[in-house]
Amino acid sequence: MYPFLNIGPFHIQLYYVLMALALSIPLWYAPERARRTMPGQAREVADMVLWMTVACLAGFRLFHVIFELPGYYLAHPLDIFAFWKGGFVAYGGLFAAVGVAWWWIRRKHLPALATADVLAAPAALVFVVARLGCFCQGCCYGAVTTSPLGLTFPPGGTVPTPLPVHPTQLYMSGTALIILGCILLFERVLRRFYFPGLSTAIFLVCLSAFRFIVEDFRADFRGDTFLGLTVSQGLSLVLAGLGVWVFFVGKSSIQSKTDRKT
Repeated sequence: MYPFLNIGPFHIQLYYVLMALALSIPLWYAPERARRTMPGQAREVADMVLWMTVACLAGFRLFHVIFELPGYYLAHPLDIFAFWKGGFVAYGGLFAAVGVAWWWIRRKHLPALATADVLAAPAALVFVVARLGCFCQGCCYGAVTTSPLGLTFPPGGTVPTPLPVHPTQLYMSGTALIILGCILLFERVLRRFYFPGLSTAIFLVCLSAFRFIVEDFRADFRGDTFLGLTVSQGLSLVLAGLGVWVFFVGKSSIQSKTDRKT
């Protein structure tokens, strides 16, 4: 874990550097993808992504406040704005961004599946970089393990044990990188298997499935459980269901076009 980037007399916290980098990715990558797949609406996509980024920042924080420590923030409401103390939920940002995207697509009459696919690869890349930030910070850490994959973190940091723990941040970052690779593989190499909505379905189903599993290897505080599930596991089921729905909607749209041609 390397929490600081030292440049002369300056000590810059790597977590915020990597988070800023992660949030900047869709601002250039999504419009670039839109210019190739839906060039007439690339400007609308760029504007949408800007508002999605703002919503993502708010969602990161609000989900932590509402679902993880609501009692604390009711007693200390000003601490809601003390973001430098930590307290962010990745799914909060994702759900907030999805909500804004849905609203913008309807408002601007954008093709829903094509627009969602434009966003899928940038979203995966955001998770790759953001989880590296979590690793540098030592947050979102895993449980103690004797596995050869276990890593130790420096004493005095966020991880409360000197024993090896599951590097769950790297698990999620690596998974997001594989998801990105799968999306690009179907879009660029296996084009005959691609249909609108496939990239979105791959992102939603694969990310949520792996996040559901990784939750059982984490040891940091993530709020109360319900029916034995953490909040993130419950949201993973929702996202997986959404991804399956997108898959069948996209598949059926292709089938309908084929039937009309014949």
